[in-house]
Amino acid sequence: MKCVDLLFGTFLHLILIEAHSYRTNENRDTSAMIKKFPYIILKCNESISSKDRKNGTITSIDYPNSYSSGIICHYIFNAEGQERIQLKFTDVDLYYSAGDPDDPFGCPSQDSITVYTYEDDEEQQLEQFCGKKHPTQLMSSGQKMKVVFRSQNTQKDSNSGFRMEFSFRTDFGVQGGGIQDDRGVCSFEFYSTRASEGIFTSPNYPGKYPHNMECEYIFRGVPEKEIIVINFSDFDVKGCDNPTDSDYVEFSNFLDTRDRKLPRYCGNRPQYDPVTSDAAFFRVTFKSNNKFDATGFKGTYKFKKGSSDPDKPTTLSATPRNDRLNTGSRIQTHVLVTTCTIILFYKSVIDHLLNVF
Repeated sequence: MKCVDLLFGTFLHLILIEAHSYRTNENRDTSAMIKKFPYIILKCNESISSKDRKNGTITSIDYPNSYSSGIICHYIFNAEGQERIQLKFTDVDLYYSAGDPDDPFGCPSQDSITVYTYEDDEEQQLEQFCGKKHPTQLMSSGQKMKVVFRSQNTQKDSNSGFRMEFSFRTDFGVQGGGIQDDRGVCSFEFYSTRASEGIFTSPNYPGKYPHNMECEYIFRGVPEKEIIVINFSDFDVKGCDNPTDSDYVEFSNFLDTRDRKLPRYCGNRPQYDPVTSDAAFFRVTFKSNNKFDATGFKGTYKFKKGSSDPDKPTTLSATPRNDRLNTGSRIQTHVLVTTCTIILFYKSVIDHLLNVF
């Protein structure tokens, strides 16, 4: 038995030695490595499905010890339904020969990690990093994400590789404790009966928000007794230079209608002016397109005592204020006409009786 163990150990040792000197090319060498070095390929190529597990940790081979030269590893993540994949790199230590690894300026010819997301089945590079610098948390735009780790065929120092945490999120990485819509979409409600104040964030904050997202944050106070005040302590929503294509945050006193008297917010600003609702209902909407990347926002909300302006809506309605006022005017007119009709009727009866007697 000891003889068998010795032979197997020697075999694996030879594989690792040869793998160190094996030249990588993603299109040609990966398939050859699968046949020639099954031990390495099985350890560094994974397909992770949310059907099997909702979160976990992935590391480079032999982490935290030094990793091998001349390998390519693929990690493919597949989500279900409305889920998004979120990645957090907690440690990155890759060999870097072009300068300061804490401040790398070029990754293509270095050991690197590249993250891809998919939009309409089209692969798009989301991030590439190397050295010891790594991004804040990343999130997919859809149900699929891929991470590729490339180790160049060069002599290494004692670099430990990487460690990343993954999770399949149904809350889109939105913080604040709002009640999510039952349909699993990016819509959250905040009630003053649950918390008088708190925070809310863009998806995946403080990481970059995904492309093609639309999220609603709905605030409900006590009717005719409370109003809502919104502030932003951090705001970076790209695209103000091109308003028709911009990512933005907008506000409305109505459930389904845009409130055109309130401006849209975008850009990178340390602080915006507070936004105050007309009454006890307020809706904030965040919208991103497929062109820009930014960290989004961290907002605060506060339910304050206060009655609505008599010229402003005091109850939740999806109908614009003018339509509701017109409806009220029609009701008043109808009541007036009905009252006049009744008075005239009784007057005619009285006149008739006086003529009879």
